Amino acid sequence: MRFFFLLFSFLFFNTVVSAQPYINYINPNYAMQGDSLPVTISGNNINYGGQWSGTLSSFRFSQWSGTNMFYGDSWSASGNNLYGTVSIPFWQPVGWYDLQVFNQNTGSWVTDNNAFYVDYFISNSSINYINPDSAEQGQVLSVTISGNNINYGSQWSGTLSSFRFSQWSGTNMFYGNSTSANGNYLYGTVAVPSSQPVGWYDLEVFNQNNNSWEILTNGFKVNYPGILIPGCLDTVACNFDPSANMDDGSCSYIDDPSVDFFQSSNVFYLDIFSDFQCNGGFDFFIGTFSFFNDGVWYDGNGAVMGTWSVCDSLLAFSWGSGHAAGVIGSDTIIFSSAWGYCYTAVLPFVPGCTDSTAANYNPNANMDDGSCLYCDLTTTVTVMNASGPGACDGFAFANSVTSNSPVDYYWLDATNPPGYNITVNINTASWANEISWNIT
Repeated sequence: MRFFFLLFSFLFFNTVVSAQPYINYINPNYAMQGDSLPVTISGNNINYGGQWSGTLSSFRFSQWSGTNMFYGDSWSASGNNLYGTVSIPFWQPVGWYDLQVFNQNTGSWVTDNNAFYVDYFISNSSINYINPDSAEQGQVLSVTISGNNINYGSQWSGTLSSFRFSQWSGTNMFYGNSTSANGNYLYGTVAVPSSQPVGWYDLEVFNQNNNSWEILTNGFKVNYPGILIPGCLDTVACNFDPSANMDDGSCSYIDDPSVDFFQSSNVFYLDIFSDFQCNGGFDFFIGTFSFFNDGVWYDGNGAVMGTWSVCDSLLAFSWGSGHAAGVIGSDTIIFSSAWGYCYTAVLPFVPGCTDSTAANYNPNANMDDGSCLYCDLTTTVTVMNASGPGACDGFAFANSVTSNSPVDYYWLDATNPPGYNITVNINTASWANEISWNIT
């Protein structure tokens, strides 16, 4: 009897263990923020209910014992499989999620830890164009915007997306007025303010799929009112046209590459002044540049830096990220770039004091090396005579002020007239400054 009872208990225990419900997998087990996808859940010993009786089991995802929870949508079940759809909210936190399926046998949730991963949203949305893509100051016009994978909302529900224009990361912004949307197209009107700065603008359209702005760089241009006059708008180009109001890409920077300067020399030194107002500031020597008759300029290592040209007395430079121009002098070129930096080109390179008021001014120097000296010695002498003959309580004190150093002090016995002489002296390689007193 005891053997039968133990055998029965063993069989019953194994039967209970083998009947435990569990989830095998969910397929697919990965999605990005904003995705909506069908999934298949496989499990054992789970009663999913039935879609025809309206008792189909729910399934859900959560992190850390129930936080950041979102639900899937069950639509059918067959055998060990539950089928449904998962729609990931756009702002759902990324990471691994536990999958839970409701078991109608036990009235409880069956959990599979770290079964599903939510990844960051990768946008494949874009703006194709806006048509027309230009307008004049003060003009009002209808526009069509074409885009891919952009949710414009709806005019009927009052959720139609906005669109706007801006320069340089959000400055000089103005808005358009959306009127309707259809498929990949957003329709609206643009009223350009009469005082709106001219130039290219980025077009931004609000995408309601991810609640962010899609950007088309340099998608729209604002022009001056009146007739468009094509031409070169670059003031440093040889063919700059001051009457043009639309750049037609015709600018030329190589007018006469056979022109030499600096007594047929084609190498000079370049200082760059960091002051944006072109009135001085910190400067530093950066090396030499070479200019050859093919209109190309090179750095000291022989690498091509850009092109150059001479238009009358104007030397123009063009390089990958900008351009500049300046007037040619006998041994100096001074010019400024389009964004306000000052440049000074000098040949030959002669360091020294360039201040004409300094004692060591060098008229041949073309770069100040900080060596200027000035004759500005002033000295005051304070004397306290001895209290009586033979007393040693008198003193003399000399205080000197100068922009130069060091200062030498000399004390000498004086015989005619009797007493002491004090001399304060500054010596340099080219001049001296001296002051003397007689103390009796």
